[in-house]
Amino acid sequence: MQSITHPFFLLPFSIGLLGLLTALILFWTNRENILAARLLAGVLTAISILLLGNSLYLTNYFLKFPHLYRLLSAVSFCVGPLSFLYVRTSLTQSYRLQKKDLLFFIPAVLYQLHRIPFLFLDKQSKLLIIQNALTETKNIAAEPEGWLPVGWAAIFRIIVGMSFVVAQLIILSKWKLQLKKVPDILNANMEQIKWLNWYTVVMLITYGVLLLEMFLHLLGSYTLGFIIVLTIGLNILFIAIYLFSKPTILYGMKGWIHSTTDEATVLISTESVKPIAKRTFLSATEGKEYKQIIESHFAEKNPFCMPGYSLRDLSLGVNIPVYQLSAFINQEYGKNFSEWINDHRFLFLQKMVAENGDFHLYTFEALGKMAGFNSRTSFISAIKKRTGKTPSEYFLKK
Repeated sequence: MQSITHPFFLLPFSIGLLGLLTALILFWTNRENILAARLLAGVLTAISILLLGNSLYLTNYFLKFPHLYRLLSAVSFCVGPLSFLYVRTSLTQSYRLQKKDLLFFIPAVLYQLHRIPFLFLDKQSKLLIIQNALTETKNIAAEPEGWLPVGWAAIFRIIVGMSFVVAQLIILSKWKLQLKKVPDILNANMEQIKWLNWYTVVMLITYGVLLLEMFLHLLGSYTLGFIIVLTIGLNILFIAIYLFSKPTILYGMKGWIHSTTDEATVLISTESVKPIAKRTFLSATEGKEYKQIIESHFAEKNPFCMPGYSLRDLSLGVNIPVYQLSAFINQEYGKNFSEWINDHRFLFLQKMVAENGDFHLYTFEALGKMAGFNSRTSFISAIKKRTGKTPSEYFLKK
């Protein structure tokens, strides 16, 4: 019986936990409900669950809890769809999915149906299957305990995953070609395109390794279990490190790439001819309208001066849905809501300093509160980020 203190077990298990933590941070900090960020968090969650599940084969865990054997294996059929939807959503600037996208997850449902015979086995029968799999590791990939013929489940998994990665590669290549027609938009989104390129390449390599391992495993000639775990772990580390080093990639593409003008007709999808109610993105016309509404609202009421001002507050003030406001801010300004609001607070202070000769009578704490900053720290940080100076250095110079 394998020991749960297997030295190699700790590394992939720790990386899996790191992946789940990163996904949780993505969900938790994504207060603007950016669809692309939520989908990427879903990809990270699925991959991390797979890594944790594979690392448990290095222990006696499933012998202690046989009913949990492959319990979450259907997640492997969700990685491809989630990854494709993430790339498509980022490129098309979508703020919601289409109903037909649910069809992408039918393979995961079919796989769960395949496992029904195992689910109804008694504990001893399950233990026998698990012991055989741990002794003869090719049975892990062969999955003889389901309704599908031996080895077919693994083949089905790879075909589904590779199909979505290839589709992801195709849509990314098409968009890059189309974006070359609008150099300004392409240049503004080079960092995002670079990220999507690397992300797609890493996913392609991952599935390539899984494909190679599947054939070698089923043939019984070699086992690349260690390589699989290592590859999945590196995938997670790549995504996590890239996100923490360049968090702005979560905001998606900038600029109105759905513009209907002759010089910027770059939309590949047929969604451009759909009614507004059925579209999943904002048109350039809607963007202009939203900008005018918001600027008028800000000029008349300065609502951002209210401490704790949120995206939902803005939504209520201008009567525009939160998810559309989030998409608008990302596309128009390439920033998250917090940074965008702090820009307005900074401009408000600049205007006040220019127009009010008595501004020097206020303390910097008072100025920060007047502009809507919650604390002295956030006030100093916002000013320094935009000017390279502390409030005292910047405003005293004024």
